[in-house]
Amino acid sequence: MRITCTAAAVALMAASQASADGLTFADAVLSYEEIDDAETLEVFNFLAEGVYEFGDFTFFGGGQISQLSIDDFDLDLNFASAGVSYSFGDIGIGAELVSFSIEDDLLNDEEDLTLYTIFGEYSFGPVVAGLAYSDGDDLDEEIITVFATYDLNTTDIIGASYSDEDGESGIFLFADINRDFFEIDAQYFDFDDSSIFSIEGVYRFNSGFGIIGEYATLDDDGDDISSFAIGGLYEVQPDLDIFATIGQVDIDDNDADSFAVGARYN
Repeated sequence: MRITCTAAAVALMAASQASADGLTFADAVLSYEEIDDAETLEVFNFLAEGVYEFGDFTFFGGGQISQLSIDDFDLDLNFASAGVSYSFGDIGIGAELVSFSIEDDLLNDEEDLTLYTIFGEYSFGPVVAGLAYSDGDDLDEEIITVFATYDLNTTDIIGASYSDEDGESGIFLFADINRDFFEIDAQYFDFDDSSIFSIEGVYRFNSGFGIIGEYATLDDDGDDISSFAIGGLYEVQPDLDIFATIGQVDIDDNDADSFAVGARYN
């Protein structure tokens, strides 16, 4: 489960319907990837997310640290979020703070964005629907988001959100399926002239081993990037996996090989 934008975070966390106090969701991924073309691109990534329930309060947050390196050029991407919601009956209200930063050491340049969000939601059966308002110091206009999620059962959830920023709309769709032997995580995001689609599947065997398949596409105003990877994992202990994948990245019909290793706690 990966949260990739504020609208997704609000929709997903709002849909967390835990029945007991304590840490109800935790996910952490540490990975290293190489993409080999004429030059080697190295990608280091760490992602962590969590949800904690205390009475009628839900505390949620996450963070991501990514570093891209090629020759003497480094690009650092950092993301952090923290929020809280309070429910009374079928109605919930909440707020979230999100911070993004991009640091380019070649140009000695850094860009920061802070986003503030407040939201309200209503639960009826397996459905959660709500409205969110976001603003930030570097935004030209505020963002209005309508979101909804649907619990297929106790482990599977689907959801969608629609955002509008001064006439420019964004759509986010996700599905998160978790069964005893297989997991599927799919996301689609479309904003203005850019769209991203990703899907990841895992099938586990009784021996602790499993197989992984991943596919992703990015269309940015006519510039196309796609990637696929296959690999395996091993459950070192309950909730802790180590994994490795090999694959290929296609950037405007130019192919490059990829290799990744990492560990995940969930």
